[in-house]
Amino acid sequence: MFLNIAKFKKLLKEAYEGKGLRVGRPGASWYCIQGAYWSMEVPVDYMKKEAKAALVELIGDLPAAGQGFTYMKKMETQSTMADTLWTDLWREAETGRPAEITRITVTTDGGAKTLIQDDNLEHIAMIRDTFLDCMDPEKKDKEESYMKIVMAGDNVIFTSDQMAVKYFVPALRYTGELELLKALRGLELNWKQIEEEIAE
Repeated sequence: MFLNIAKFKKLLKEAYEGKGLRVGRPGASWYCIQGAYWSMEVPVDYMKKEAKAALVELIGDLPAAGQGFTYMKKMETQSTMADTLWTDLWREAETGRPAEITRITVTTDGGAKTLIQDDNLEHIAMIRDTFLDCMDPEKKDKEESYMKIVMAGDNVIFTSDQMAVKYFVPALRYTGELELLKALRGLELNWKQIEEEIAE
């Protein structure tokens, strides 16, 4: 799993103390975990013990096969249909456009956000750094495939053969954000070295 566990704990806590953390196990083979603006699907066999421990620390026992629950701080746990949490992010990612994390960060009222750009340079999304910090390809298992990033519709999906995570990109709130992304469209945002011309 390409997860930074320390950052993942913070993401889980943010959901738990905010609009709710949904955890389900639709059938015997999958865990589905969701916050307000992200969704994760992980085969049971690939769920790291550290990730399980981070969940158990917040919610207690993990749901059994067929169970799903919504957990919120100071609120009674609510039952959730586990099947509704499963969306098959891998299949959705197949229709997406390859994308890359750029070196450009923007600070908005929602905190620092990093720009993600697709390979045709036409689509750009802003992703919260508190989420992006969790996605760490250096943490993947040795046998795990490398983390891929695609833009599917207006959203961004991170996948390997062991997990898939979707970030739901919110609508822009400010004209400054809109104008900035318009101005950057079509530009190569991943820095490349300038080729200097040597005068003869």
